[in-house]
Amino acid sequence: MKALDADQDVTKCLKFIISDEYDAVGRYYSSNPQKRLTKNEALAISTAGLQIFTVFEDGARPALTKAAGQRDAKIALKQATDVGQPKGTAIYFALDSELDTEDLPGVRAYFSGVSSIINGAYLLGVYGDGVVCDALLSDGACQHAWLSASRGFPGSKQYYSSKKWSLAQDPNIDEAYHGLSIDNNEINGDFGAFSVKQAAQVAARAASPATDTPWMDWMRRHRGEVQQTGAKPTAFTEEIFSHTSYGALNGFTPESCAATVCAALEETGYRSTKSAAAKSYVTYGTACDLKPGCIVVFQWPDGGHHVDFCDEIVDASVIRGLGGNQGHALQDSNFLRKFIIATRWPVIATAAKITNRRPQASRPVVDYSHMPLGKRHARHDPRVPMLAAYLPLAALPAPPDSVDWFSDVDDWGMMQNDVLGDCTCAAVGHTILQWTTYTKAPRRLSDDDVVKLYEAVGGYNPENKSTDQGAVEVDVLNHWLNQGVNGDMLAAYASIEVGNVTAIKDAIHWFGNVYIGLALPLSAQTQDVWSVPPGGAAGLGAPGSWGGHAVPVVGYDQRGLLCVTWGQLKRMTYQFWSAYCDEAYALLSRDFIETSNTTPDGVNWTQLQADMQSLKVGYSSAQLIKHL
Repeated sequence: MKALDADQDVTKCLKFIISDEYDAVGRYYSSNPQKRLTKNEALAISTAGLQIFTVFEDGARPALTKAAGQRDAKIALKQATDVGQPKGTAIYFALDSELDTEDLPGVRAYFSGVSSIINGAYLLGVYGDGVVCDALLSDGACQHAWLSASRGFPGSKQYYSSKKWSLAQDPNIDEAYHGLSIDNNEINGDFGAFSVKQAAQVAARAASPATDTPWMDWMRRHRGEVQQTGAKPTAFTEEIFSHTSYGALNGFTPESCAATVCAALEETGYRSTKSAAAKSYVTYGTACDLKPGCIVVFQWPDGGHHVDFCDEIVDASVIRGLGGNQGHALQDSNFLRKFIIATRWPVIATAAKITNRRPQASRPVVDYSHMPLGKRHARHDPRVPMLAAYLPLAALPAPPDSVDWFSDVDDWGMMQNDVLGDCTCAAVGHTILQWTTYTKAPRRLSDDDVVKLYEAVGGYNPENKSTDQGAVEVDVLNHWLNQGVNGDMLAAYASIEVGNVTAIKDAIHWFGNVYIGLALPLSAQTQDVWSVPPGGAAGLGAPGSWGGHAVPVVGYDQRGLLCVTWGQLKRMTYQFWSAYCDEAYALLSRDFIETSNTTPDGVNWTQLQADMQSLKVGYSSAQLIKHL
């Protein structure tokens, strides 16, 4: 999503703004009549299907006193009322100058004055540098932060990387645009925007709340509850998460939009997904047209998801959603309809049992919905040979009934896959730990080693969290084969026919593990043993509906395969592997093979090593090979 802000009336340029696919327009409240937003302009912007966000500014740096904050807030409050800005949306206040930590006492005094006048009628936002935005958002003095253009101001570069902002102004300011001077802005989720023509409808709805949608009544009763991600959980946050399988919060508030929906449904006798993942509602309940009361799931351009309830259809472009984690609270916010990916109607519970209690500690809770994944779509490099080409297939014995190449490893370790989408690299670390444990010289990669590998193969930059986008398995293996990982070189690797259970068992038995890619379904988020759900590989069981994940498989028995993920052993059924595995590779360590003595005679090692040369010559070109 993108927005522009301007200090002049934009009415004459609306056709260009729409044509250039902007989503929102930022305008000013001010003592300067040439600068401020009027009701007629707000109506024109709203009629054009654009959202509006407002900021008060009389000067780059107001006096940092409570009295100055009160003065500015009185002006902003009157102008917001005149324009018809709906209550509960945001007004930003500008501190457009270089402020640092020594200025924070004055900044806090100014905003205490603003807050005393606004008095909860509107959400508060700050426009300023990184130090100011971070401090006021952390204090709870503001619900939204708009990062100003200069990344050279104190804390601004780091704050931009944190993604805690609602809006971020592009450093290239004052762009000439069809007779206007504009600034471009990035939008990050909810930013307190509005459309003025909804105001009368909102008031009417508040006076006569719906009675045929009890979950909406529950939501309205709890409107305003604070839900600030990363902060200490409130009693209300603890309550809503008791309706999910997330488990203990341990002093930290996770993203809470899905938990809010779960609580609203279960507290009123309806079934929920019991998941803290917004995406879990994509196939929940029954499909329906967009209408007030329905569950709405959004997908943002960066791949993130959000879920709430439709409170009002504003126009052909905008809906007003009532949900949790919207501006760090349960409240109404405007959203563009173009980001909606599902609308669902709640289903009444067959035996509704309303409870506020968290599951008993004696019952283990499984919820992986908050865990990162990180395997990008499978890219099959035609230079990677098939393992079967090097084996004396006619003379091979049947694989053993069970193989255990995991019991000697005491602690697998997360290898940063609890905070990063580096599963393709964590799987390498787990494989090296396993091999070296069974060759009697255990060696564990440090977290730094794993992250360095992730930087090399996935383009991850620790200074920019948006670069945490996962990696392609063959890129990881080609790097390991050519460059090594902290001194460990992969001798060779070969592809295994996906779906051939005997080949997978053979490779695990002979080489210790198989490096596989899974297109995980949403149903896997809450399964103790990964299995195909009763509805089959569709809906919540659809391949890839959660995302891609890389794991090493380190053993098997008659009931299924055992892999390592998120620092622990995880069992999957053979049916699950057949339904969701989309790539599999045998990895060869000569030290492990010589120590284990399980590889059959007749393997053509000479030819395999020769065939590896095509992967060792210009290996970086593997990233350019297209999907076959």
